[in-house]
Amino acid sequence: MFPDILSTFDSASLLFVLLSASLVSGAPTTQALSRRAFTHYQAFGDSYSAAPGAGQQVVGGEACWRHDGGYPYKLYALLNNGARLPDTDIFSCTGDTAQQIERQAFFMDGNADLVIAIILTALMRGLANIVPQITISLGGNNVGFGNVVNSCVYRFGGPIRAVDCDVALDDARSKIAHELDGPVEATLKTFLSRSTNDNLKMYVTGYAKFWNAATTQCDGVSWQYWLPSTGDKMTQDRRRQMNTLVDQVNTRLANVVAGLNNPKIHFVDYDALYNGNRFCEEGVIEPQKNGEDRPNLHMHQVATEYGQIKPEPSLPGAEPASSWARDIIAVRQAHPDAAPVDAYANLSTPDSADLLPLWMTKVFHPTQLGHSKIAQAVHDAIGDSPVGVPSGGFQPLPADKTATCGGNLGLNFPPKFALLDKQAPASEILFRMRDQACQGKCESIAGVPANLMAAKKVSDNGCEYAAKISSGRELYFYATSSGDNCYKATERMINNCMADKNDGNPIHDSSWINGPNYGEFYQVGVRTLNDPKAVHDPINTGSGEHLGYTHVECKRDDNVVYNTFHINLSNWDDGNWGRSILEKVKECHLSPTEWKYEPGSDGEFADGTKSDHWASFHLVISNGGCAESKIEEAMGLRGGGLDCPINSDYKELDLMA
Repeated sequence: MFPDILSTFDSASLLFVLLSASLVSGAPTTQALSRRAFTHYQAFGDSYSAAPGAGQQVVGGEACWRHDGGYPYKLYALLNNGARLPDTDIFSCTGDTAQQIERQAFFMDGNADLVIAIILTALMRGLANIVPQITISLGGNNVGFGNVVNSCVYRFGGPIRAVDCDVALDDARSKIAHELDGPVEATLKTFLSRSTNDNLKMYVTGYAKFWNAATTQCDGVSWQYWLPSTGDKMTQDRRRQMNTLVDQVNTRLANVVAGLNNPKIHFVDYDALYNGNRFCEEGVIEPQKNGEDRPNLHMHQVATEYGQIKPEPSLPGAEPASSWARDIIAVRQAHPDAAPVDAYANLSTPDSADLLPLWMTKVFHPTQLGHSKIAQAVHDAIGDSPVGVPSGGFQPLPADKTATCGGNLGLNFPPKFALLDKQAPASEILFRMRDQACQGKCESIAGVPANLMAAKKVSDNGCEYAAKISSGRELYFYATSSGDNCYKATERMINNCMADKNDGNPIHDSSWINGPNYGEFYQVGVRTLNDPKAVHDPINTGSGEHLGYTHVECKRDDNVVYNTFHINLSNWDDGNWGRSILEKVKECHLSPTEWKYEPGSDGEFADGTKSDHWASFHLVISNGGCAESKIEEAMGLRGGGLDCPINSDYKELDLMA
């Protein structure tokens, strides 16, 4: 039993337990040791916990804008001697209201590390002080903080869509007074009811005020997005009113927590730690300019440096920033000549509310330094807690449980598919499905158009997702339950069986794991569109639409002295006018001439897909199929089969065969 149990421990935790055991002599002691020995921790909540713009993008957390410079990662490091929080233990999602955060509670008590740690603790009679902790940030999206920032600060809707600031403030006040307490209380009660551990500690984090409202230099400053810059100024009165909203929300959260009268749950007010590092501090010229170094800022502005983040051009939409994007798009459509003020002129602008530049989501959210202050406040609020052993409940996925792989897909299976935001391999689409399904969400897939996907609940908190990847095939994800087992099982399945390892082998057509609990099952793969075994509602088969993928067809004209190769392409572009094909063909030891690579849609493939580029070149002789093989190599097609018939019609290489 012990080898299997110990294999689930991270090295720091295991080292502590073993060292603790080596100190035992005579009668065992029940003295509690430091909380820093090992603390299991999970993070839930909205964007103030997901941390858009703070640190590196968390793999698999793109749809929720999770970044690893947020306070959950910093708090875990404080609690566990600098260790990194497992990405599977943060469930916070940008844009989530309290009602949506309530669904995140289904992830509690499902982590193998927690259960194994408690088992070892019981075996060693209390030597290790292993305490489960969670944090929850909630409420800001219920009262419309984002609407206030839009209406009172940036006014992305300009004169045609922007709501009057006073109206937005009044609306937020009304929601705080009448619509906040109930959802917050219901959500916190759900988290409390999910706990099977008497020693669980829950810390509800509040919000920080944005402004220093005592200074005057911002009174004549407009932060609005559009020219001419004649918008409302950030007067002391306006700043005070916005700050008061934050204070009111924090007071409501604290009162709800106190009203629960439960020793497991605590409210953490970290606002005072932001003093001296808000917007409009004495002597600071606002707003921040591009390239201006403001290392002590605790909140992001548009021009605040990302720190260590590698900024993506865009990521899936999330409220309230999506509503801001809709405002910008509406203004551009109504006034094509509209331009942003100089401070924002070099920013990327959204073309869709479903695909946002990072700057739109990070503004008025904590920087990494701001998140460090939150982490410190929560850490200070955590006291030593006694060790307990939970009873029964949902069994964790064993650490040695491996995924079973099905048959092989062809080597030419499309390496990438065209999503709304990027070209992505099948494995990434599956991870996007996983990010939703394992949160208990069964609604949409980031980057996949609604008419090309299906989602169907399969149990109280399970889901089947499918995406139409060709006229006759779908990529699917099936999970009977959400939570930590879902995350761990599907990660093993996708990485081991569905991800191209660039080792010359094809990916598999399916993978599955049977979980340790009754009826628990996970499966991913590629299958016939609307397969009889699918539980989802049928995806439209009448339309020829599907996620775009690489199509290629070619032919040759015999001109006696040379052959002219003609190639039609779709969803493939090397970013260098196709020259990777030309350079590869040169390896046939012949000199291609008259190279052309142009956009065009004259070609049509068997499934109705139109070509988007064409290429042609002259080659003295065909050289026994060398040119075809080099075209395949340039395009990343490893299975062969491209045939350019001479003096005939185009012949397509079917990548889905």
